Amino acid sequence: MSEKIRIKDEAYAIVEYKDGRKEIVKADPDLVVNAGLNFYQQRMYTDTVTKMTHGAVGTGTNAPAAGDTALQTEVLRKTLTVTTNPSTGKAHLEFIIDYTEANGNTLTEVGIFNAAEGGTMLMRKLFASSIPKTSDKKITVVVETTITAA
Repeated sequence: MSEKIRIKDEAYAIVEYKDGRKEIVKADPDLVVNAGLNFYQQRMYTDTVTKMTHGAVGTGTNAPAAGDTALQTEVLRKTLTVTTNPSTGKAHLEFIIDYTEANGNTLTEVGIFNAAEGGTMLMRKLFASSIPKTSDKKITVVVETTITAA
């Protein structure tokens, strides 16, 4: 008997304006890249795999592909500020792009990595709508992973 496992990553950005307004920008449907699938598989039998520690944003517009190992055009990589497991089979990751960071870029893509540079990319997504980054916006990027029996 075999059992299937399903991995689903959902990502969205909470854009906070200095005047107090907020908007949520969702990312397109999930894609755990091949390197991310290998990461999950290796975590099952070894403790030498480095956990996910960083989130990155970029300006690339190519559709995510299973063979991607990096963002198309990375602009900024930040340490994850929140890493929790709120319930069985779930993980919640966040990183913050402050008012002074990545200004002048139109952010279109997001990824999760296990290193400050290079490293293994878990997933890559495109935001459903681009986010023009200016100094009046702080962005919290949220990635929620759910692993279930399919």
